[in-house]
Amino acid sequence: MSRPTFKRPLPWLIGLGIGGIVLIGGSLYAIFFSGPSFDIEALTVPATSEALTVRIEASGTAVPIRSVNISPKNAGIVQQLGVEQGAEVEAGQPLAQMDNAEIRAQGEQAVANLREAVASLDEGRARLALEVEQAAARVQQARAQLDAVEQRVPRDVEIARAEIIAAQERLERAEQRFQRYQLPNEAGAVSQNIFDEAAIELRAAETNLRQAIQTNLQRQGTARPEIQQAGFAWVEAQAALRQARSRQQNEVQRLEAVA
Repeated sequence: MSRPTFKRPLPWLIGLGIGGIVLIGGSLYAIFFSGPSFDIEALTVPATSEALTVRIEASGTAVPIRSVNISPKNAGIVQQLGVEQGAEVEAGQPLAQMDNAEIRAQGEQAVANLREAVASLDEGRARLALEVEQAAARVQQARAQLDAVEQRVPRDVEIARAEIIAAQERLERAEQRFQRYQLPNEAGAVSQNIFDEAAIELRAAETNLRQAIQTNLQRQGTARPEIQQAGFAWVEAQAALRQARSRQQNEVQRLEAVA
């Protein structure tokens, strides 16, 4: 049996490999360690602490944290806009001006209505005052006519006049009481029963005065139709005067409320 044989590498091949390794290593050393020298101090600066300013430039839309919708109290047309969107404003600064033509027209109409109401009030006062004055003049005229008629009666004229005057005084007191309770009753400050009693007393006093005139004229026996007629005319004139005064008071209150 034969043994296997091994060939030794040639010496020149080994030397060639070692030389290649040395050549490569020398080249690498020359590249990394034999380059040009640099000034390290010239290429470095000392480390210091400073604020870093960073500026970022970008485009976008600013969104407010809170937005408020502002609208006028009354709808209308914006005549002038004093600020632009996004502008800064101060408290109380006018932002816009509305077209106030309609509001101005309404104000002018209100002023005209007020003037008309005041004119109506003045006219009403003058007219009612004239009515009261005329009614008072008719009372005086009726009384003067009654006095003239009574002077023609030869007997018991003074007695009849005293009775009539007493009845007239009772009527005046009843009238004052009625007028004193009239306005408080309308305002609810006086009960209806008290006001009704005053009204009944007033009507009774008017009736008593008429009866006093008629009774005394009949009792005298010398009464003439003109005396009775003059007495009734006097009483009716007084009633008309009371109505004119009451109407004047109520109408003036109504006109003052409107004005």
